[in-house]
Amino acid sequence: MPNQADRDKGEQRSKPSRPHSYKESAKRRQTKQENKRTIEQAAWDIFSRKGFDASTNRDIISSSGVSPGTFYSYYGSKEAIFRDVLASLVEKIRVASHDARMREGSIEDRLRISFRVFLELIASLPQGRSFCERNQHHIRDILYREGIIGGIISDMRDDYKTEIITGMPPEEEMLIVRLIFAVGLEAALLLSSNEELDARRVSDLSSKFALFGLNFWATK
Repeated sequence: MPNQADRDKGEQRSKPSRPHSYKESAKRRQTKQENKRTIEQAAWDIFSRKGFDASTNRDIISSSGVSPGTFYSYYGSKEAIFRDVLASLVEKIRVASHDARMREGSIEDRLRISFRVFLELIASLPQGRSFCERNQHHIRDILYREGIIGGIISDMRDDYKTEIITGMPPEEEMLIVRLIFAVGLEAALLLSSNEELDARRVSDLSSKFALFGLNFWATK
């Protein structure tokens, strides 16, 4: 009959060995970042030319030049990559519009320049107008459903807190800020589908509407 020492040795032998820790090399990290960037750039091009609904994973894989295995190691669906591409665009808008609002001027000036930077940034991107025009429904759906706009909404809430939303309950603050964002978003989507519209004129109208509502025109 085995004694306690023998049983302890048996238990030690039966325990699975710990897997060796693997430290990812800097070169591998760089390769992964480059692959992801390549896939996202290809997806931007495909979504801009064909629209989300008509695009397939195969289209993106073919355009990117990566293998199917590499693609699926980053993204399991075109929905996932569309979300990342859109999140990247929103982050660019967040940074640019926040910087614009930090400039000197009245609240109307700051609103106007923030809207204009928003609109001009999209227009300046390769295929920016096309991406927005062909994917309007999915842009709205993902922005509001996935919480991608959390950062930009938080920035706007802080930037306008002392001038527009002072003393409001938190839920009303959030509503006002989201309405201002919605004005900018709809202006951008409208501008993307009508090249005759001017970003300066649209940003001027958007800022007046956001600040004064319809009363600005009703009293004239």
